[in-house]
Amino acid sequence: MEWPSGSAEFTVTAEAVKSYVAACGSAWSGTDETVPTTFASVYCYSAVAAMPVKAGVVLTGQSYEFHRRLTVGDRVTTQFSVIDEFERKGRRFMVIRTQTADQHGHLVCEGRITRMLPIQQVEVQ
Repeated sequence: MEWPSGSAEFTVTAEAVKSYVAACGSAWSGTDETVPTTFASVYCYSAVAAMPVKAGVVLTGQSYEFHRRLTVGDRVTTQFSVIDEFERKGRRFMVIRTQTADQHGHLVCEGRITRMLPIQQVEVQ
């Protein structure tokens, strides 16, 4: 199956970081403009969510390699592509590679996201 690849842009706002940190059960003062590295799950999700699949996709793993930190106000672009598909125990999986750069073109992080696909046929639009 041919999967789309592409990119998505995301602007890091204080509100988004505060909401993310609160969802993780902590607090963010907002006085430190440095964004937690785990915020990658937010800006990378905006790219991967653009992939047209039916409901029922399950995240089974993710890993990131960080190259530089972000601050509030940074604009990032995340490129994504499916680099592997496989079957295990009758279930289909895909591995997505992400690369995120800031507004200056500097590499921020690289990631690998593994998803288990729903049993029903996946729709590619």
